[in-house]
Amino acid sequence: MTTFEILTSTFSAVTIIFLAAGLILTIKQLTKISDQIKQGSLIHSQNHKWNRMIASQEALFNYSSLSETQELIKEFNILNRKEPIPLSEIQIKFDQKPELQNYSHKLLNLYEGLARGIHHGVYEEQIIKDARKTVMKKIFNSYRSYIEHRRSDNHKSAWTEFESIVNKWHYEDSSTEFKEKTGNI
Repeated sequence: MTTFEILTSTFSAVTIIFLAAGLILTIKQLTKISDQIKQGSLIHSQNHKWNRMIASQEALFNYSSLSETQELIKEFNILNRKEPIPLSEIQIKFDQKPELQNYSHKLLNLYEGLARGIHHGVYEEQIIKDARKTVMKKIFNSYRSYIEHRRSDNHKSAWTEFESIVNKWHYEDSSTEFKEKTGNI
């Protein structure tokens, strides 16, 4: 073997070693980048959840500042009713005090907005549920006859998301969790 062939073989071997080392470093760098992307995605997900929680709290604060609710509670006793308010009673009260219809729509629209926010991932469902589940169920039930009346009167989608979330929570409350059987039968 000549000196030129030895140098060429040596140079080729060194080149292969450098290429292998470069490939190993590239793989390590790509792994680190992949881990950083995963970590960044996790942080983004956590930030998104945190922002949804903050938005949920702000939405609940907007409810607590709704002063008209007290008037509705006084006029319709909406939180203590077991049955829906009869439509005739609602219409009589709306005729006597037209602002009650505006207050009622404002309250129903607020809950529709909370439900829509839950369905679209804007609000954290558990926070809204923990804070307002019982009240939302009572209010929907109290206004059921009025809501059905509005739907039959060219407002077919009126407060459907509100109804959907209330029904979901009702189903979750009433569903029975079955345990696996133990042993062989």
